[in-house]
Amino acid sequence: MVVVGLLPACSGDDGDATPTNPMRVDATGEAGSAVGPAATDPATGDTLLLPDDPAVATSAPAPTTTLSLRPRGATPLSADGVPLLTPEVSYPGLVVEAAFDLAIGAGDPTATTDTEPRIQFADDGSLLVMDVVALTVNAYGPDATVRWSVPLPVELDGATPWAMALGPAQVLYVSYHRAADDTFVLAAIATSGERGGQLLATWPTPWTCVESFCGEVTLARDGVVLTDLGPDAAEVSPYVDALGAVGGVTLEVPAVAEQRQESGPAIPADWVGTDEFGNALWSSRTTVSSGGLDWVFDVMGVRQAEGTYAFFDAQADGSVISTFALTDDAGAPGQLVWVDLLPDGSVSAFRMPPEAQSLAAAAVVDGERYVVARDLDRFRLLRLVTSG
Repeated sequence: MVVVGLLPACSGDDGDATPTNPMRVDATGEAGSAVGPAATDPATGDTLLLPDDPAVATSAPAPTTTLSLRPRGATPLSADGVPLLTPEVSYPGLVVEAAFDLAIGAGDPTATTDTEPRIQFADDGSLLVMDVVALTVNAYGPDATVRWSVPLPVELDGATPWAMALGPAQVLYVSYHRAADDTFVLAAIATSGERGGQLLATWPTPWTCVESFCGEVTLARDGVVLTDLGPDAAEVSPYVDALGAVGGVTLEVPAVAEQRQESGPAIPADWVGTDEFGNALWSSRTTVSSGGLDWVFDVMGVRQAEGTYAFFDAQADGSVISTFALTDDAGAPGQLVWVDLLPDGSVSAFRMPPEAQSLAAAAVVDGERYVVARDLDRFRLLRLVTSG
């Protein structure tokens, strides 16, 4: 998972998280045309996207897995034809099709250490939840059934669990944070097989936490990156197999979404200029790149919203997703939108339902939209569909 910067990665605190990744538009830099109903090519079986003019129907790019077509929302264009996201637009809505309670508790706001659960979707579609209070990691399926569960070592060299990633051979890599000097230790834990639930290996790391977002576990081709320099960094810890042996295990590195930003449209003079934290509303032109594709779009009226999911994540079908809040009033909660950057180059947005406002994670799994939402003192896994 890569932090990218329309919004800080964490909100409600000092907001120091640094944007690091971009998004995308089609290879020509032009927005896709409006799309009508889907059909099937009788010769190839490919899904066809039927624009307003059926004569220009084209086959959708082949996804890495067979996924259902996600309809795009109505996205306005800026003056030069770039998709524009703004709170002035009423986007098509998403509704909750199914909801599942997760057996984890919310963090303790009175605690002197970080007790918030770590929640993320793995590349195999599992929802990983690290409960740093119960010291367990559970992997949930799309119906919230537990696929596997492993205990975490309570402490490693004076350090406590911090972040995680699921690597090859279903080995879980966990970074441990040492509060005394803001350094990290890395651990490998088997999640299955004859050593399931056991600690396989540990490594000291050169990590030092110097910002509010640090200690992320990054998977590179030959191992886990031990610095915050990204997957091209030289210092990596080699992957181990399910028995803890270093045997040349490699990984086909998942696609990441990288972002760059420049000045966007001017915010109208009658809009409130800052959010409730005193931060200026954002207006930017964003380019997102992933898997050899680029998307370009403008965003006007973005603010930091507590609990808002603020990442751009590449998906198995070649798309990139994100959610963020749009507002023209610092005193209002804003309009939380789900953003799809699709492999055909289109950009679309959907209005999030009331049940999905404070989000911990989001992903597309087998063609379905999923989010993890905080509901008062609990977390719920929600499957979202377009209304109507």
